[in-house]
Amino acid sequence: MDAIKIDVVKKTVEEIQIDGSLESMYQALDCRCIERVVLLRTQSGWVESCWVDDSGLLREKPLGGFLIEGYPSAISGHGLILGTDKQGKNASTRLWKELVEMHVRFGDTIGHTLISLPGGPLVEANILEQWAWPF
Repeated sequence: MDAIKIDVVKKTVEEIQIDGSLESMYQALDCRCIERVVLLRTQSGWVESCWVDDSGLLREKPLGGFLIEGYPSAISGHGLILGTDKQGKNASTRLWKELVEMHVRFGDTIGHTLISLPGGPLVEANILEQWAWPF
């Protein structure tokens, strides 16, 4: 399956192949819990999404972060762009690397703060640089 990885360590956008399994997504993102950020939705039902580390801000050693146009805040950790078909199943992305590169900006972790999780204790979280559009 064709995917696009936003690599925050190398600060690159690269085309990769995954088998589409949850384990292959975990491996590409270097994490164990993921969340989907919808980037675009077509009238025909096709969706392009960026899968991200759901706990990226809570890592002891953060990887870095990025901002992608159309999403309102910085994302901590790598991103993995995949398509979703009309039946809701992951599919090869229809986007191309150069297009994604034009809409991504990389940043670094600049500090730590305490946040309160719903129903839970205060935990330390990483603070990412913030950017504003347009670049």
